[in-house]
Amino acid sequence: MSSYIKESQYFGEKAIVFGNSQLEAVLVPGLGSNLISLKSKSKNADLLRVPESKSQYEKNPCLYGMPILFPPNRIDRGMFTYGDLTYQFAINEEKHNNHLHGFLYDKPWELIKQEQNGESVRIVTEINSDDYTSITEQFPHSFSIKMTYTLDGSSLSTNATISNHGTTKFPWGLGYHTTFNLPFSADGALEDCTVSLPVDEHWTLSERKLPTGDIVKLTDAADFQQGISLSGKLFDDVYGYEKESELVNEAVITDHNEGIRIHYKCDKRFGHWVLFNGNGKDLSGFVCPEPYTWVTNAPNVELPDSVTGVRELKPGEEVNLISQLIVDTF
Repeated sequence: MSSYIKESQYFGEKAIVFGNSQLEAVLVPGLGSNLISLKSKSKNADLLRVPESKSQYEKNPCLYGMPILFPPNRIDRGMFTYGDLTYQFAINEEKHNNHLHGFLYDKPWELIKQEQNGESVRIVTEINSDDYTSITEQFPHSFSIKMTYTLDGSSLSTNATISNHGTTKFPWGLGYHTTFNLPFSADGALEDCTVSLPVDEHWTLSERKLPTGDIVKLTDAADFQQGISLSGKLFDDVYGYEKESELVNEAVITDHNEGIRIHYKCDKRFGHWVLFNGNGKDLSGFVCPEPYTWVTNAPNVELPDSVTGVRELKPGEEVNLISQLIVDTF
């Protein structure tokens, strides 16, 4: 069966449905270019958590699909200084007086290309900061981000291209709040599922969920790397790995009963992982292994940029960031 691309509607927004003989995905450019759905055809399983209604999605859009975070996670009081500029982001986590998850995940993106070739499909979306005063008021730079989604066989890869179109440098951090629907079947059990992360360090967080600057070596790093059960456990934790580590930078999400294993590979610039699976009140049937290029509140953490992941993009420069979901069935 060859690949295909179809236009559809998702909560009143134009959606792109694309697939091949193994996987089918739904991308909604108008909802932050969210890859809202990814299905395994052979298992008839939703791999990403999908909302049941528009109102459910709007309550917390970062808990469905694969939201794009720029910058990722929290900024203390929404404020930091870099070079000669002091940035003030909106406070959207009032409980902790933080800014949370950036300003792109809820903006409409433009669909600029869709093409197919055999079993392969490529979809490209883009957002330009100059089109949104709500972005430039917080982050006064001219930049664009282009997302290229490539579906090929049993893999879906993403290439994020960040381009600086302005006359000043800026700091940047990118991440994904990828929310997997675990277990992968409605009658599945969390006891049959494991998640592994390529980590050996744990960042200590304050009561406001901000790094204190203390980094602790994981005594159970081998367990995390081989796969842990989430049964009876709640996570909202920040992890990292030593830059000299030879670990493959991938999370592995496995439903042993359903026979599905997902390898979530990221390039080495995604040097931090957040593991989140609930709100402290219940276990909600999902898990978010979130790859970040910078750690939570990175510009305000008093550690070297090589540790926090803060990077800068000079005028005229661009950077490409690669990640990939590989779906194995057994």
